[in-house]
Amino acid sequence: MTRIAATTLALAAGRPGWSSPISFSSLSLAQGFSYQATRQDAFGIVPTLQIGSTVISSDILCKLPVTKDGTPAKVQAAGVLSSFSWAGGAGDQINLKFNVSTANKAKIAHLLATGANSLTVTFSFAVFTYDPVSRQYFTAITNSPTLTGKLQGLVAKQSGKFELSVANEQGKVVAMPPNWEIQLSVAAPTSAQTIQYQASHGVTATKPWGFSVGH
Repeated sequence: MTRIAATTLALAAGRPGWSSPISFSSLSLAQGFSYQATRQDAFGIVPTLQIGSTVISSDILCKLPVTKDGTPAKVQAAGVLSSFSWAGGAGDQINLKFNVSTANKAKIAHLLATGANSLTVTFSFAVFTYDPVSRQYFTAITNSPTLTGKLQGLVAKQSGKFELSVANEQGKVVAMPPNWEIQLSVAAPTSAQTIQYQASHGVTATKPWGFSVGH
């Protein structure tokens, strides 16, 4: 079974509670950095990202596939995803692994050296997969199909340490532009937000992420 098929089954199995884990463990960096219409690899992007007061520049121009979800033909992104996972619950953290430019790698490394106790995160994401039945890409999971909306959360912590790290070596999958792997886990916020996903082309569901204060 292919990874895409396995993900589709996991999503479908979640009805009607939609609580099944959602995971894309091997998204194509090559397709994200340089989209090719002749390829069918799943890929994803992080259009916007701010950690604390540090704005991670959207300095990677990403071409995107034609979809029926209102996705633009191209977008400036802060990072290109290599993996995405979420256990599916409103209180579950979102785990992202993505590659950024050298300038943004330096920003994040500096941020980690400041010794902050808590860091907010404002971000957006989208994962695109190919549907062999309809023979087209669709937006498998995103916080905003048009890539204009944003989510807010906190950098997750484990044993008192931020779940945010920067690779020591430059990425090798894509040589140019120079890029570096970032791992980031975002804890659910104290405000109700939404995430949209599709098990296959045209099968769309919206799921809450975060909790409203007092609920």
